Amino acid sequence: MKKYIVKNFVITVICIGIAEYAISLLQNYSFSIFYKEILEGTSTIDWNVGGVQLTGFIILMSLQMLAGALGWSFISDGVSKLMVHAVPSFRELTQIAINREDMTLFLLLAIASLVLYIVPYAVGILFFAKRVSRKVAEVEAEHDKERMEYDRGRNLLLSDIAHDLRTPITTISGYSRAITDGMVTDEQKKKEYLLAIQKKSERMEDLIKLLFEYVKLDSEGFGLEKEKVDICELLRENAALIYPDMEENQMEFEVDIPDEKVEVELDKLQISRVITNLLVNAIRHNKQGTRIGLLVKIRPGVIKIDVADNGDSIPEEIKEKIFEPFSKADKSRSNAAGSGLGLSIAKKVVDMHGWTLEINEKIDAYTKAFEIIISL
Repeated sequence: MKKYIVKNFVITVICIGIAEYAISLLQNYSFSIFYKEILEGTSTIDWNVGGVQLTGFIILMSLQMLAGALGWSFISDGVSKLMVHAVPSFRELTQIAINREDMTLFLLLAIASLVLYIVPYAVGILFFAKRVSRKVAEVEAEHDKERMEYDRGRNLLLSDIAHDLRTPITTISGYSRAITDGMVTDEQKKKEYLLAIQKKSERMEDLIKLLFEYVKLDSEGFGLEKEKVDICELLRENAALIYPDMEENQMEFEVDIPDEKVEVELDKLQISRVITNLLVNAIRHNKQGTRIGLLVKIRPGVIKIDVADNGDSIPEEIKEKIFEPFSKADKSRSNAAGSGLGLSIAKKVVDMHGWTLEINEKIDAYTKAFEIIISL
């Protein structure tokens, strides 16, 4: 908005300057002959005693002051010359007689000059005001649209939170009541119910933790704690931490990270969370036996980090909203494999670093990858 206003203001000033210059040329060529006669005293105006009242002198005086203020010296000088010839002394103000035709012509030319001088400014102001008003209306409409989208997204977010919390709470409530009411007498069955309660409680804890992290990223006062970190070493550490989960899910884990030291300014804790979220997402949403890769490519001025897999492709309708909170491939939202917040958190953190997180489907031997692009 600021650039738009400055740009249009500069254009308006330039146009006014060009118009003013053109009008000056027109006036010089059109009116200069008559003004020259006034200045040289060769005008045909007949100054005889009698006729013109004090009002005439006041009009001439006002015209001279206005012309002088606007910088039109030829008009100001012409009026001065006219007053010298017309007003020999202040006592004779009420006894001035003027050739009315010449006087009328001079006044009309002077007024026309002043009007022509003012017109470009008036047109320029109207043009500038109209352009800015239209832009302000567009910005306000865009803000209204964004606010409506925000409200809609917030309502969906609250609805999804309630949905994801309701399922485990229902299970916990039902199983615990069955046990406390003595409906479950078999010890093995009771143990199964208690184990289910434990898992659902852990599921709720994970969801609340992720939700807290997601909200914290947008909280006032939150900032990244950046430091120089060897990005390759950080990725190797995260790969080592996630390796047991890969083995447990019987997945093949390929790690291709250069041995060289590459320092990048980043928030170590938050970027570790991003890499972990992407790897966990790959584990949860792929079948056993899937090959998952953590691949790093270093090029002049850019680093690309890919968390890739050779599982199923992501449907087109999911790609568009995959980084939105609670976005899942399962439209019924009955899938308990994930909350849909992990990718949203990863996207937010990457954006806060000034990097890019996107889907790449052109990785050799893999069907898709979540790719972090770091510009150095």
